[in-house]
Order: sequence, then structure tokens, then C-alpha cells
Amino acid sequence: MTTEFPNSLQVDVGRLEYNDETFRHVKKNSSFSRVPLLNVLWAEVDNNGTIIITTLAPSSGKLVFHPIEVELRKPKAKAKKEGEKEAKTILNEAQNWTETLLAAAYKGLKREKKFHVLINPIGGKGKASTIYERDVRPIFKAARCEADVTVTERAGHMLELAQEIDLDCDAIIILSGDGGIHEVINGLAKHPNARKALRIPLAQIPTGSANALCVNLLGPKDAFSIEKACLNAIKGRPIKQNIYSIKQGDKQYLSFLSQAAGLMADLDLGTEHLRWMGDGRFMVGYMRGVISKKLCPVEIEYKLVESNKIEMATTAKSKFKDTHFYNDEDDEMEDVAQSLPWEVNGESSSSEEWTKFENPVMYLYAGGLPYVGRDLMQFPAASPSDGCIDLVIQSKATRSTMIKAAVGAEKGDQYWLDCQYYFKVTSYRFKPLGQGNLSIDGEVYPFEPFELQVHPGILRLLTLDGRYIADAFEPGAAILKATQ
Repeated sequence: MTTEFPNSLQVDVGRLEYNDETFRHVKKNSSFSRVPLLNVLWAEVDNNGTIIITTLAPSSGKLVFHPIEVELRKPKAKAKKEGEKEAKTILNEAQNWTETLLAAAYKGLKREKKFHVLINPIGGKGKASTIYERDVRPIFKAARCEADVTVTERAGHMLELAQEIDLDCDAIIILSGDGGIHEVINGLAKHPNARKALRIPLAQIPTGSANALCVNLLGPKDAFSIEKACLNAIKGRPIKQNIYSIKQGDKQYLSFLSQAAGLMADLDLGTEHLRWMGDGRFMVGYMRGVISKKLCPVEIEYKLVESNKIEMATTAKSKFKDTHFYNDEDDEMEDVAQSLPWEVNGESSSSEEWTKFENPVMYLYAGGLPYVGRDLMQFPAASPSDGCIDLVIQSKATRSTMIKAAVGAEKGDQYWLDCQYYFKVTSYRFKPLGQGNLSIDGEVYPFEPFELQVHPGILRLLTLDGRYIADAFEPGAAILKATQ
């Protein structure tokens, strides 16, 4: 066949018809739906002579699970023998066409993936199991993906499962909030073959409160779209992501998202009882913290890479569209048996390499993904490839300034506040001087001293775009104003 496929598969509201050279669409009227090839999950000819094309079709700004069924045209030959021959030709052409369509829809991608699916049934609003059975399972089945499903039974169960997980899979799919991903990563790091385990791509299906990973990789608009998250699991490609080791006393943890102390930890950990509100609970917690104006009793030191906001914003905006897909062959060049970087004992660097923050602190927030929730782009200059973690320290400020910081926070506007310090660092130290809350990836941890180190490119995340979706950050006007 010589069928050529454009960027989109055109599907008429009528039937499909083909001839010897091409399987084409007959336009019966001017009403056409356009389904990008990316959104085609499967195509086949069933035993009844019907072409079935399963799609996640765009509809009114959303994706809809939509199987398209089209009957093959009937033979035109009147003689029985000629009719049977023509029917066979029609069937062969249709089968060839569906295979060509699948090849185009999965160009450069693996079909029929094998997933480990981990479900936290009580995360967020407690609907993850229902969402999987009702929405996710049919989509995975339509794409011919094999799913080994486990529903967790207790806190810490995902960590235990990840620690012993079978590495013969294409991705680990997590139906949970960001805390579930945190557990999985820390479990993979304890796997007998930890380096290989941490290379298994991860994808989140948004069933938590904040779902920050989905916000960053699918974009704020689609962050809570189960269908878009499923499409990402099926057709996403991996990017490398930094991971952060945290040494606290004689214990060590890994973080993938953020660490927070002061107001930003209080608003998260202090609103656990409001999970029924979804991500709206964070704004309630923030306003409560603004009213109290409580300072965070902490001493902070860091290894500085960059602190010029204009330079960081300019670099970030210029690289927002850059993709960071990587080749699996890159991994084959590394020794999978070598120690992970945080397993190597080393002497702490001399104090001369560390910079101490001297002002009173309202909160500390550090992370490597732009968004921590749909309403807050806390780290607009974050990049998956700069080898840094972005450290934000909010110094003492008035209530009106803190309220102003919430306006435009979904676009990262608070980045430009003079009282909000923004650093790119490779390491930082945290030393409490009193009582408070500490949140790591949204999970509660002891409010005790720790040191964090950045380890570039250890983790693998699935993404359709190969980048963070942080286009809302528009620093142009602010840069112009700052340089006048």
C-alpha cells in the first residue's frame, strides 16, 4: 500500500471506504473530527468485518475514550466466486491499512506495554480504585497494555512493593498523590538492583490532592485529566530527572519534588483534615499562615550556583520549549552495578564553600519542578538538566505582601518579590532553632537538621512533550522593568 498518513487521522461521521491504492475517507458532509495520531490507541478488523479504531479523542477541550467502528464496504461483484475474491481483497486491504495506521500512531514507540500499577485507595478523595476500574483499565486494555495491579493496604506499602518489584516492565504507573511517588522512589532505591530499578520510568495517574507531577508534565489545564495521564503512560517517553538525597542524623531519604519548612509546610501538613477539598485546601492553609505571620526558626546554608533572578528567568524562558528525551542506549554505557551516588561516604565540604542566609525566615521551599500544585508555580526557573535544586527562602514580610504573593502565583509572579530569595544550589543544610513542621514531597518528616545533595539524571519520568509545561511564566515585562 502507498497510504500516507498526515499528522491527524481524519474520521468522517459516515463510513470509511478504500480502493486498491489507498484506504480513504469519503466526505459525506463538512463535519469532520480530527484525532491526532498520538491519540490513536489501537486499530483492528474484527471477526465481523468491522474496523475498530480506539482513540482518546479531543472533545470540548477534554479527551474522551472513543472507539470508532466502521463497516467494510460490501463487494460489488454479482458472481459468487468474484464476490468472495473481492471480499477477501477488501479484508486484506483493511488489515494492511489498520497495521499501517498503528505503525504511524506508534512511530518510535513500543506497543503493548507491560505496566506495574500501584493504587493508593485512600489518597486524595479516596476514589483511586474506582477511577482505575471505571476509567483507566478500559484505556489500558484498549491499547493492549498488560497491567499487573496492586492495591496498597497500609501506609508505607508502596515502598515495600517497590523494594521488591519485578524489573521486567516498561513503566510503573502510580494512582496516588505525590506521597505515593515518594514512597515508590525510596523503595526502588532499596531494591537489590537499585540503579536499574530507578531507571524504570514512572507515570502518575492523578488521584491525590496536588498531583504535582501531573501538573508539571501534563500542564495545569490537563493535570487532573485521567485520560491525558493514561495517554502519557501509554505513549509518553522518558526524560531524566534529578533526585535529591537527604541525610538526617543516621537516616537517609530520597526526594523527587520538594522540601518545605515554615508556612509552606504548615499549609500542607496542617490541612490533612481538609482533603475532601482537593487542592483547594492549600489556599486555606496559606491564608491561615499569612494571618499568623509566624517565623520559621531555622538556620540555612547552601552551595550557590546562581542568584541573579534576571539571568535565571531569561535562561528558563529561552529553554522552556527544549525537549529532554533521552536514548535508552545512554543507560547501556553506564555500569549498572556501580554504587548509587548517595551510597558513597564522603567528608562534608569545608564551611568556606557554604553561604549562610542571614535574614529572618517565614518559610523555606526547595524543589526541581516548576509547579508544586495547580495554583502555585513556586520554581519557575527549574530545569531537568541544570543539575541544581531551586531554593526559595521567603524572608519576613507584611501580610499585604504575602497576600500579594498569592496573586499570580499560578504564573510564578511571586518570583519577582524582593522579599522572596531565589537561589540555584547543588546542596543545602537545614538546622532548626526551635519547633516547626518539615514536609518532604508532601510527607511529614522530623523537624530536625538535615543536609541535601543533588544527584542529576538518576530518575526517569514519562512525558508526552519531553519538558515541563511551564509556559505560563512570562518574565519579559518583569525583566524589562527590572533593567530600566
